[in-house]
Amino acid sequence: MKLRVVVAPDSFKGSLDATSVARALSVGLQQGSTRPIDVILRPMADGGEGTSLVLAPGGCDMPTPIVNVYGEPKQGWWRLQGDTAYIDAAVGSSFVAPPQRGTRSAIATTSLGTGLLLRAAMAHSGVRHVVVALGGTGSTDGGMGLMAALGAKFYDKAHQALKPIGSNLSLVRTVEAMPNIQATITGLYDVAVPLTGPQGAVLSYGPQKGIPSDRLSEFDQALAQFSRAVSPLDPMSSKTPGSGAAGGMGWSILRLGGSLRPGAQTVAEHIGLSEALYGAQWAITGEGQIDEQSHKGKVVGVVLALANAMNIPTLAVVGSRKGRLSALYDAGLRLAYSIVPGPMTEDEAMALAAPLLEEAGYHLAHLL
Repeated sequence: MKLRVVVAPDSFKGSLDATSVARALSVGLQQGSTRPIDVILRPMADGGEGTSLVLAPGGCDMPTPIVNVYGEPKQGWWRLQGDTAYIDAAVGSSFVAPPQRGTRSAIATTSLGTGLLLRAAMAHSGVRHVVVALGGTGSTDGGMGLMAALGAKFYDKAHQALKPIGSNLSLVRTVEAMPNIQATITGLYDVAVPLTGPQGAVLSYGPQKGIPSDRLSEFDQALAQFSRAVSPLDPMSSKTPGSGAAGGMGWSILRLGGSLRPGAQTVAEHIGLSEALYGAQWAITGEGQIDEQSHKGKVVGVVLALANAMNIPTLAVVGSRKGRLSALYDAGLRLAYSIVPGPMTEDEAMALAAPLLEEAGYHLAHLL
């Protein structure tokens, strides 16, 4: 009887996409197994970097000129498959570290780049649906730039036009020319945070995007002011889980008439993960760095929950571990296995990720 193993990892950010991670693990498992083994590959994503590659593996990449979070020109792309466009906000609005000294500031970022991808996708003939993966961004502007790319105009109390950047959020008093969207838009969030408040976009993720700690409360209040100015008749939308994803881009998608869904769960449904797990003896998932938050809507947590429901033991193969992982072990994870075999720099580990994953698969095959 063959040993059936389902391999469903996330990407290793900055190193390998999810498909490459799954394939490398499969090679090692096949080489190390001492009995016939059937390895089922189901690369995963959680709404962050690489989600479009997982959702539309046979799609066509569409190059599109855009701007980064500081408004500087760059080349972007979105993916077309059938009548659906897939956009990674990590492409349109990825984090760009502000210099120690200079004119760029983390509070002056924009989601305009992702909006330009969205505009190009909706202008393409035959596109009826757009899926926007919201994870992995560096902007915090409430989706002001995204809406501006689609035609929205923002004005201060003197009716002076405002540039769509985060530092202008508190100045917005009126908005005109809000676009009428014909396509259906679905935003996939990797974190279920609301737009504002203690658990919101700014106070939860502002520091890692470079917003000074002494300005977090001020910036959170500015984001709240912006949402009231743009959507005075729908105050509860800012409380919706995922509305604070991507610095508030989730909220802007709601404002445009779209919907929000949890990324990892949606991807799992799309790729038929539950069906693949049926009859398996083991599940293997993984990500670049695992920590206590990995069970909260992330790939590892979703795979673990689905496997647990079928009484399938689960392993996680990771680049590094952070903390004791008590929540994950309490939830049923059997082992978090680091692929790093000995002393090496982070750059070396990332460069050698594929052979290290193969080696990890080889060793784990003996455990299975």
